[in-house]
Amino acid sequence: MARRHRYICGGASTEWEYTLLIRYLEAFALTPEALSGILYQLAAQAKTKDQGAQLFDVWPMILDRLLPAARTERKGRYVYSGDIDDLDAALLPIPNEPLSRPPVAQLTPLGRWARAFPSSPQLLDRLIKALAAYGLALYPGIVSFVLNVAGDDYERISRHSSLVVPWMRLLLLGEVQVTDGDRVKLTKFLDQMAKRDANALQLQRDLEA
Repeated sequence: MARRHRYICGGASTEWEYTLLIRYLEAFALTPEALSGILYQLAAQAKTKDQGAQLFDVWPMILDRLLPAARTERKGRYVYSGDIDDLDAALLPIPNEPLSRPPVAQLTPLGRWARAFPSSPQLLDRLIKALAAYGLALYPGIVSFVLNVAGDDYERISRHSSLVVPWMRLLLLGEVQVTDGDRVKLTKFLDQMAKRDANALQLQRDLEA
């Protein structure tokens, strides 16, 4: 298994040996959280446009096998919540080099990932980083996408996310064209965050100035 690990994560990984990758995923079907490091390395090695395209070609298959709905029942096996969060984050690939206006094939895993993790503020910064890498952080219509993952537990959002308030600042005070509907959603979200987060409160004051 160590040899396969080196093969998949080494220089030959750009060839995306599909069969070996499937075998590797199957070998860890009962302990999928052990695959986090492999997934991070696969994404990190997508350093060119071609490698990025290969990454997003194979990622739907990885999501098929590792999103929460597909995971094997633990059957009494204790799993540390931090390991689960790490796997959940690793399932959202962020290539080394920022991408601009990704094609539909690259958007597909992003949408599937976000729908699988509603109200998951511990993953919110991972999502915002990914959106920035894909060139979509300020894209029209992305607001509902982000707020769905954020959820409405504002205490947890404040604890887990250092990027959501700067992201809102760019949308609300930057030169980005935001629809009236998205502005209303962001303002309501900000009003709740401002009760619990100093940075959000400052943004609220800046908007009122």
